[in-house]
Amino acid sequence: MLVFSGTNANPAELDLRQLEQATTSSTCTVTLGVDLNRSYWNDLSRSFGAKGVQPYDFKVQVDRQ
Repeated sequence: MLVFSGTNANPAELDLRQLEQATTSSTCTVTLGVDLNRSYWNDLSRSFGAKGVQPYDFKVQVDRQ
């Protein structure tokens, strides 16, 4: 399991078995896309007292080309 985490962001996990499945072909290139998105729902939740919720969410995608 690969965990992406950072300041003011909820962590995202990536199961490394997804990468193994994506690389079964020797001619492919695997790219990880990591985005940090502002979540206004998280902001609203924090304003109502959910201090464990961070304002940003990590998003991880595995692309094969």
